[in-house]
Amino acid sequence: MIVGLPAFALSHLEEAVRSHRVKRLLLAVDADMDVNRRELLTQLEKLNLPVQTVPSFSEVIAGQARINDIRDLEIEDLLGRDPVRPDNAQVASSLFGRAVMVTGAGGSIGSELCRQIIRHQPKCLVLFEQSEFALYAIERELQQINLVEGLNVCVHPLLGSVVHRRRCEAVRPTNVMGASKRMAELVFSGLRPGEKLFEELLIGDDPQGTAHPRIMMAQEVSMAWEDLEAVLSKLTRASQEFDCSQIVETLKSAPTGFTPNSNVADLVWCNGGSDLTVANEGAGKVHRLPV
Repeated sequence: MIVGLPAFALSHLEEAVRSHRVKRLLLAVDADMDVNRRELLTQLEKLNLPVQTVPSFSEVIAGQARINDIRDLEIEDLLGRDPVRPDNAQVASSLFGRAVMVTGAGGSIGSELCRQIIRHQPKCLVLFEQSEFALYAIERELQQINLVEGLNVCVHPLLGSVVHRRRCEAVRPTNVMGASKRMAELVFSGLRPGEKLFEELLIGDDPQGTAHPRIMMAQEVSMAWEDLEAVLSKLTRASQEFDCSQIVETLKSAPTGFTPNSNVADLVWCNGGSDLTVANEGAGKVHRLPV
């Protein structure tokens, strides 16, 4: 209870709205408050109620607003920072006449992206969404925009799902799996020896600025196909001979940014003097192979 009024946790918001027959929500969130804004936005989206915001304590104390200055909620109120304004000319040039696909096109963010993208007149706009109803709804809305504004954009709805899986790092990799991803993507799960507990997003040691103040660009080293083919050939031979040290040396010499932070952790390789036991269930035999 706060001043005699019931207080509810965010997890019980739907129940509170239903039991008290709430018609409107007033949001009081200071910019420096420790609030999971993404979770808050997700919870509010389900309620289908008008949401308004009241001035923060800091705004009232500074005289920037009065306590009864209530206004409609804007997305900037949930960012916790100043919004980054897009460069409209650059955005337009990157979208006009192109084929663009939006994943999660029926969600709150994806649908807004679609509304903005279609007005830049791409050649076609592919809507990728796992919810059939959400896909139907956004396609109808975009076709209406197409018709009213005469945009003549080809809209393709596509029902499907993207499965997210944890992948090894490709920026300054510290293990063989990560280094190999710089040439071909591999998938694995679980923490392994040599794996980093953090992710680096920028490749290269000399990042350059771009036209946008918050976007950086890096010049990445690349390999000609002839050089890559030679590296792959070395790796193939070393793999067939089970020569882990040669694999590591080959990756270190290639421009993958591979910097191992530990020795080889493969148990079979480390116990190279022992035999490898292989069971042949079909023939009911057990073979011992020298390693």
